[in-house]
Amino acid sequence: MVVCYPHAEKRLDPCGCQRCGDFIGHLVATSVSGLGGDFAMVWAAEFFNTALEVIVDLASPQKNHLAKIGKDVGAAAVLIAAGASVVVGLLIFGPPLWQKLALIF
Repeated sequence: MVVCYPHAEKRLDPCGCQRCGDFIGHLVATSVSGLGGDFAMVWAAEFFNTALEVIVDLASPQKNHLAKIGKDVGAAAVLIAAGASVVVGLLIFGPPLWQKLALIF
């Protein structure tokens, strides 16, 4: 149980978690699990890219045009995964955020 104290905002606002939970509380479990899967996809792409770069550096210590292409393709895969993550985040958080902003303005 989290208890909110007035002086807690000076340190680590424990009520912030509650406010954030209120904001995303209406999201269904499938949306949240989709977002979690999306985070996992980006991390997996990043790990595969790092592994690819280390293997390429090990196999080809000198500069090689094909090694550069392989590294660039791995980095592009991470960029695509990150872009897809942004799209999924906008699809999940966009409508409720737009509704909250419409109430404010």
